[in-house]
Parts: sequence; structure tokens; C-alpha cells
Amino acid sequence: MSDQIKPVKFSVVVSTHNHELHLIKALRNIFAQEHDFKFEVIITDNCSTDKTKEIIDLFQLRYPDYVVPLFHDKKNKFSENTLETFKKCKGQYTFLLDPDDYWTDNKKIKKQISFLDEHPEYIFSCHRFNRLIEDTNELLEDFHPVVFKDKPDGFEFGQERYFDYWITQLSTMAIRTECLNDIPKLETFKYYWDTQLFWLLLLKGKGFVQPFFGSVYRVKSETSGNKFDLLKQNSLTYLIIKELHQLYSCNKHIKRIYELYQKNLSWSKSANKRQLNINKINNKNFTIVSDDNWGKEVYDAFNIPYKSPFIGVHLFNSDFIKLVNDFENYIDKPITFINHSDSKHQKSFRHCFGKDYPLGLLNNDIELHFIDYNSPDEALRHWNDGRSKINLENIFFKMDASREENNIDSIEAFDYINRPNKVCFINYYDKEKYLSNNSTLHLIDYWNPDSEIFFPQSLCSFDLIGWLNGKVEKYNEIYQQAKDIFITPDKRKYFFIQFNQDNIHTLDSKFHPETHEIFYNEDTESAIVNYNKHDLEYFCLSAQECPHPKTSDLFIDLSEKENRHIMVLAKGNPLHQLRIDFIGKEEDEKDTILHIDAIAQTLQEDYQWLHFDFSFIDDVSTAYLFSRIRSFYFYLNPKNAAQGTLELMAFYSGSMETFKELLG
Repeated sequence: MSDQIKPVKFSVVVSTHNHELHLIKALRNIFAQEHDFKFEVIITDNCSTDKTKEIIDLFQLRYPDYVVPLFHDKKNKFSENTLETFKKCKGQYTFLLDPDDYWTDNKKIKKQISFLDEHPEYIFSCHRFNRLIEDTNELLEDFHPVVFKDKPDGFEFGQERYFDYWITQLSTMAIRTECLNDIPKLETFKYYWDTQLFWLLLLKGKGFVQPFFGSVYRVKSETSGNKFDLLKQNSLTYLIIKELHQLYSCNKHIKRIYELYQKNLSWSKSANKRQLNINKINNKNFTIVSDDNWGKEVYDAFNIPYKSPFIGVHLFNSDFIKLVNDFENYIDKPITFINHSDSKHQKSFRHCFGKDYPLGLLNNDIELHFIDYNSPDEALRHWNDGRSKINLENIFFKMDASREENNIDSIEAFDYINRPNKVCFINYYDKEKYLSNNSTLHLIDYWNPDSEIFFPQSLCSFDLIGWLNGKVEKYNEIYQQAKDIFITPDKRKYFFIQFNQDNIHTLDSKFHPETHEIFYNEDTESAIVNYNKHDLEYFCLSAQECPHPKTSDLFIDLSEKENRHIMVLAKGNPLHQLRIDFIGKEEDEKDTILHIDAIAQTLQEDYQWLHFDFSFIDDVSTAYLFSRIRSFYFYLNPKNAAQGTLELMAFYSGSMETFKELLG
């Protein structure tokens, strides 16, 4: 059969936007593949302004029977363009290639197609990849090589552990094209659409990871693991999971991972809850007018009273611009309350806020969404109280442009307002909204305006104290946060917890949920840990205080050797032992386990205080870690199989002198 009449076996989709730097190498690798299939390469370009279009034209001239260019007249969301491209794919299989990446195995196509032809039970295949750290030109293995250690022939995977290990990348995928014909709601996702694509595919069936290395994934620089990087990572992952959970809240796998991240939010919230140094502000009597609760978080972070009525109130961009334009006039106008059904933003605000709340109309014009209040009377009382404290001589305006789509006009209108001390936030995924000559627009990486948990994101990217002191500067992509903007917290020299229903959440088996079940028993007034383990599986105790006071250090300081005692009031199988490890934070904010294998205590049938004495450790290299203890890991019969029940009543870490004082 001639190539002209053979059916198209596979399509390659390449989505570009200003990819001139690496596009040539990526495309050459497609045509270097060794196979005898008929194929097509669909290149969809999203309004590139560099030489990307010229490169696409050159490849079409050279391979006119294979290259199908799709040029867009206006810039669309990446997922929208790709979905449209999927509809044009004629191949039985569709391969994806990120133009920043490239294929390294010239038989990759043949290997994946042969596998899928022979295994119709899988809807896609992927393979291993290398990471190229561009700053150092270092070539590393994929993110979790350990999962391949005992699986030399590859393995299948589905929804159940999809988010536990990130084992694939866009450029490793070979997908049955028929499975791309109906991908619901993909275009509505805001964050990392490829993550959602893989998940939606897994709703249709399982995938298989082939064991060969077939591509390279470019990384600008290996993550440093500093606090800023961790904030971005935690924020982004949470937003991805949250979007999926909104659509698939009944899916048990999404529910499990969402609940896991909900637990992690408690740590993130406390870790980022530090008191700002109010003495850094020249005029402490300032009013923040914010379209969301960011202003409230600023006051809370300084631990000062609110001096604004815009606390627990959300406004949409168009209303906020009206307000800022004529603030002195609007702020004295009356508020009437209306039904949600009468809102001009009716289609949007429920998606944003998801609850019933008082909806006010300022001067019969500007909608005030009092999302933190339960009744119009409560909302009006707080509004009038805050309004009486406004300082018009020292007022600051902050708008968030990241929640709304297609709002370039609103951003420009806000920038045009002739007022000092105003700023507009957008997030990383809306960076195309950035106006190069704009002095009020600030890009906040992975900014999530709807939660105080991510309030510190704005501190990482924005000079808040400089702004409140009247400093005006254009956005700088690299902002070095001053180290002295926070007050010095009080040290915690010990940690004590007696388990009850309110604090049982501090015990967590999130890393090994299949081996440990944890709950509180009111009859025995103890935490129950049912375990059925095989090796070094563990459960965790968080040492943070909940809620964490801003003036107190988040970590336990056990740098002094006499404070390195642990006492555990517990009972269990006398044939089993309990070992405990400390988890500390390095200077680069990475968690590190202080493995101390030598200390293990045998459980007793009745409740007893088990004493773990670590005061003998005299290693200077561990002193810093011991000064920043954030949690403890518990191992039952470490490195051995064990099944049974552990009952925990209380836990203490600190000096023996303080322990005796606590017990009276």
C-alpha cells in the first residue's frame, strides 16, 4: 500500500508560543524517528512574536506532506488551542511534544505504538525521561526513580496513586486519539492543564509506563528548596487539586488526595503565620482598601486593629474601579441589601465564594459581597465601624486581577486612575496580562487570593513595607525579601500534647495510609493506631501549635542537649518496639530526618511512660536541625513486618526538669 493511501497511524501535536530557542531541535527529533508509519505533525502557534512562525514555515516547506501549521489570530488559553488541535488529529494515536523538550530515543514512536497495538487494555503509554538542568547542563533522572527500582519491565497505573508520584511528562505520552475526542471541561481549568488532562484520561482507563528513557525535560534550574519555592509548590498543587475536587468531589481518589492537602494546609498556614514588624512602618495609621481579604491579612500580620471597612468583603474588578475612582463620594453613601439572584455578577460569584452571605449595594451601584458575615445587620455593623476608622490622608488601594478572565480593560482602567499608593496583583498564569510599562501591576507567583494560607506569596513578590512607606517602583521579577520585616519569635523549648478529639489531626499517616489507621477513642481517652506494616512505614506527629501564635516560633528548639528527651505515654504489643525520629528544617527549608536507629523502646501491655533519651548526641552538624524540629516520625518494629494496635495518651519532648514540672 502506498504511503498516500495508507491511513494516518499517528499524529504529533506541538503547541508553541515564542519557542524559537528550542523549537528546531524538538521538530528535528520528530523526523529522526525510525518507523514506517504514515503520520502528521500538527503545530499550533499561539500568536508568537519571535521567529517561531518562521521556523514552522520552514519545516512545512521541507515536509509539506507531514507538517500541518495552525496559526491563531488572537491569543487564547493554551488548553483551548490544544483541544481544538485534538479535534483535527487523524492518527490512531496522538503524541504530544512540548517544544521546550526533545525526544532522545529514535525508536520511541515504534516502541509505544507496538505496545499499544499489543495491549488494547491501556488508553495511553508513557516512558521515563531525563531532566536537563539548563543552568548547569546536568542531566538527571526523572523525579521519582525509586518507583522503577523493582519494576524493570514497567508498570500500569491508574487514578488510585496518580498524585503520589509524578511519573510522566507531556512529551512522554502516546494516547489513543479516540480517548481525546471527549475531554470534559479541560478548557475551564486554570492551572497546569496537562495535569488535568492526564487525570481525565485516567477516568477512561489505565496507562502504562514503559521502562525506557525516551525524552528530555528542560528545567531552568534545579529547585533550591527555599521558602519561596516551597510556597509556590504548595500553592500550585493545592490549586490543581482544588479545581479537580470541585468537579469530582465524589471520586474517592480525588477525595483522598484533597483531604491530604487540606491537612497540609494546616502546616502551611502556621508555617507562614509570622508577625510583621510594625516598627518598620513610618505611619502606622494606614487604611487599606482591598477587593478581597488581603487587606485583613495585612492588619493581622502586623497584629494591629483594622482601620478599614473592607474586611471580609469582596468586590469584582468593575465595581472596585468605580469605587477607587470616586472613593470619597462613594464611601459615605448608604448600603441596601439585595438577593443573590439580583446580582449583576450572578454567574460568577457563586463559583468564587460558594456560600450564602449578605450582598450589599453601595449607593445602589457597587456590589459589596460580605462573604465573612452571616446577616445584613452583622455586615453593616462591621462596615460602619471600619468606615469610622478610615484615614483618608494615608490610604492604599489593592485590586486583584487574577480571579477574572478577559479583564485587560479593567487592569488598564485601574492603572489609569490618578491615585498614589495603588497596586494590582495577578498570578503567574495570567502573566500575559502584564503591561510592560505598568507601574501598578505586580506578578505574584502562583498567587491564590482566596485564602490566608497563601498570603505570604504577596510578601515574597511584593515589597509591602516599602509600599506602605510610600515607595513607588515598577514590578521587578526578582524581589529579595528583607529578612528583618518579621519580629523575632519566642523560642519553644519543649512540646507537650495530650491527645483528644480536637488535636487528633496532629497525628497523620498521610505517607502510608494503607499501613496505619488513626482515630481517637473517647472511652480510653487515647489515640488509636492500627498498623499492618512490612518495612519502614511510619506515622507522623506534627509539633506545631494549632492555632499557631504569630509571636511564637513554629519550631521546637532542642539545640541544648538536656532538652533532647522524649516521653511517650502508651501501651501496645509487648513483642513490638517503638522508634521515634526527629524531623527538622534545614536552612534551605527542606525537611530532614535525624535517623537514630539505636534508640527503640519495647511496648508494654499497660500504659507506661516510655523514655527516649537523645541527650548523648554530640554532633555539631545536627545542632541547627535540633533547633528547628517540626515533627516526629513513629516506627513500629522498624524494618520488620508487624501488625497490631498502639494506644497513645500523651507525648512530650524537652528537658526532664520541665517534664516533671508539667506532671506536678
